[in-house]
Amino acid sequence: MSARPAPLRVAIVGYGTVGPLHALAYQTLARTLPGAARTPEVVLVVDPEPASRARASREWSVPAHPPGEDLWEMFGIDIVDCCAPTEQHAALCGEALTAGRSVLCEKPLTGSGEASAPLVRLADSGRGALGINFNFRHVPALREAGRLVRSGALGAVRSLRVEYHRSSNLARHRTGNPPTGATRGALLDLGPHAVDLVHFLCGPITEVAARTHHHGPATSADDIAKLECVLEGGALGSVEVSKMTAGAANDLRVFAYGTEGALRFTTTEPDALDVFRGPRYGSAHQRLRFGVADASLETAVVPAETGSGVLSWHAASLSAFARRVAGEDVSIASARDGLRVDRVLDAARASAVRSAAWVGVR
Repeated sequence: MSARPAPLRVAIVGYGTVGPLHALAYQTLARTLPGAARTPEVVLVVDPEPASRARASREWSVPAHPPGEDLWEMFGIDIVDCCAPTEQHAALCGEALTAGRSVLCEKPLTGSGEASAPLVRLADSGRGALGINFNFRHVPALREAGRLVRSGALGAVRSLRVEYHRSSNLARHRTGNPPTGATRGALLDLGPHAVDLVHFLCGPITEVAARTHHHGPATSADDIAKLECVLEGGALGSVEVSKMTAGAANDLRVFAYGTEGALRFTTTEPDALDVFRGPRYGSAHQRLRFGVADASLETAVVPAETGSGVLSWHAASLSAFARRVAGEDVSIASARDGLRVDRVLDAARASAVRSAAWVGVR
C-alpha cells in the first residue's frame, strides 16, 4: 500500500471572529474528505492577543504564537489562512506570498484596488496561490443559479438584485457604543460578498452610483449602503447591505430577471432555489432542492441529503483552495476576483461622497 501524501500544513492568522470558524471547517475537512490528495491540517495559529492564542491552543491543541519572523519556515507552512482584520490584509498577504506561501484571504482582499493590485502581481509571479474566501459561491443553490444564468436558461439577464442584511450594529448604537472605522461598516464588511455574487452570477460591474447611511455620528462606520450598478453586458443591478436590520442574522437574498426566466434565493431557505421560466415564466414556478452533497464536498460522514449551512459553505471554499494548492484544476475565487470587488468598493465610496454620482469602475 502506497503511503498517503503529507497533509497541507495550514497557519491561521487571526483568531478573533472568523479564525475559529475556519479552524472548525478544516477539522470538518479532515474527517469528511478521506479521499483528498492532500488534506489541509491546521498546525499553527498566529495572533497578537494572548487571550486569543490561549483559546486556540485550548480548542485545537496546536501551537499558537504572536506574529514573528520565520514562523512559516519553522512550522513548514504550505497555506497561510488570513483571518486578521482587513487593515492588516495587505501586509500579511504580501509577506506570506513573498515567502513563497499560498494564501487564502478572508474577504475583502484589502478593500482598496490600489492596495490589492500589488498582491495580484505577486500571485501572478508564481510565488504562491492567492484566493479569497467568498464562501457564498459554495452555496449549492447559488452555484446552480450561476450555472442557469451562464447556460442561457434565463435568456439575457436584464436585472439583478442582491440584498445582504444583518443586525450587528443595532445593539452598539442603542448602548451608545457605535462602531468606528470603515472595516466595521456595511459597505466594507458585507459589501464584498454581495458585489462578488453579482460578478459570479452575471459578470463585472462597470458603473456605480452609491449612497451610505450613518445611523450615529459622522465618525461611526456606515451602517447601510445602497449601490445602483450597470453590468458589463448592459444589465442593471442593485446591491443593498445593512447592519441595522432588526431580526436579521445572516440574511442574503438574490433576485435575477431575464428575457426567458427569473430566479430567487434566500438564506432563510438556503437549500432551495425558485426558478421561473418558459413562455409563461411569470407564473410557471419550479422549486429546486439541494443538500450538503451538492456543495462540492465528497462527504464520508454526513448523509448526502443533509442540508447545507455556513460551516459546509466555508468548508467547501477552503477545500477548493487546498485542492488548487495541491495541483488540482479547481475553480476558486482568485486574487483577480478580489481586486475586481475592491475596485467596485472604491467606485462606491467615490460615488457616495459625490451624492450618488455615477462613477466608472477601473
